[in-house]
Amino acid sequence: MDDDEVHVWTSVLDQYLQDGHCLATIAIGNDGDLPGELGRIQPPSDMVNSLAIGASNSQSETWERAPYSCTGPGRSPGLVKPDGVLFGRSEDEKFYVYSPVSHSIVGTMGTSYAAPLAMRVAAGIDALTDFDLTTNSIKALMIHNAKSEKHSQNEVGWGKLPHTPEEILECLDDEATILFQGELKPNQHLRIPIPNDANCSSVILKATFCINAVTDPEHPLHYTRSGLDITFRANQNKKNDEQQHPDAKRFFSSKELYLTEEELREDAHKWETTISRSKKFRLNTLEDPVFDVKYHTREQGAATEKINDLSPIQYSLVLTIQAIGDVNLYNSILQKNQTLQPLKVSTRIQL
Repeated sequence: MDDDEVHVWTSVLDQYLQDGHCLATIAIGNDGDLPGELGRIQPPSDMVNSLAIGASNSQSETWERAPYSCTGPGRSPGLVKPDGVLFGRSEDEKFYVYSPVSHSIVGTMGTSYAAPLAMRVAAGIDALTDFDLTTNSIKALMIHNAKSEKHSQNEVGWGKLPHTPEEILECLDDEATILFQGELKPNQHLRIPIPNDANCSSVILKATFCINAVTDPEHPLHYTRSGLDITFRANQNKKNDEQQHPDAKRFFSSKELYLTEEELREDAHKWETTISRSKKFRLNTLEDPVFDVKYHTREQGAATEKINDLSPIQYSLVLTIQAIGDVNLYNSILQKNQTLQPLKVSTRIQL
């Protein structure tokens, strides 16, 4: 992948996927053991409207990036690449598939096996739930549950993705996960409330935003024409003295979001299609907290005058609230927030 231009395969597929009706998983390539830029992710895995999947070497807790799995970063926007990794085999732990050539089970490896494994998990999320989840929500749920285990972001992206949909759809006893999904019109403001019904001293908030962006392949530096401006307000009753607005705190800052410190602009994260962050707060600092979200647009890198002609974009927010030790958190949030609907999950019969 080069930074100076977008491959035609990438741009065409990104445009097909920008309406949010389809989810695609893309293998990032198997040249990760080559030196320098030769080991970088391959088109079309540099897309912003897909899931770019790399390979891990094991299904155990001591997993690492498989040596052949290509590395990031991607462009900005689209800097966090791959989006995640899944088991793709190593010399010590093989990926077994049926071979129609030899009519037998053979061991193989590659990101081309990790990518359909990720699609299997995504399809399982959709099949096991009774709610009409958008493809954005499924993508957000998978990235939200990725575990980086302190591996380099350039090697594993957001981290290792879960191997089963149940790992994504089930919460721990002391946490609750809430999914918000909908459409945003250009320049529309949206306020998303965050329940703070925990019975403890500190809470951990993890939030993952996902959108499908309209792309502009002629301007790779400003590739996405759609973006979200997200402000976290921890306390609505604490006003900013100058502007008389609820006090705002940094949640998705570019320096915290990109571990590689490779921002092209101070607000580079605004134009990303996926952002995820986890942060710990003392409960007494949170009073009716909210995310204020605004849909921004641009054309050829500048503000567009044709705002009314642009289509709405789909957005998804996955929010996990963890109150360590408070096992009644889930039920408490449901009782005090009647507009939330519990997601029913079917039970699979394992053979």
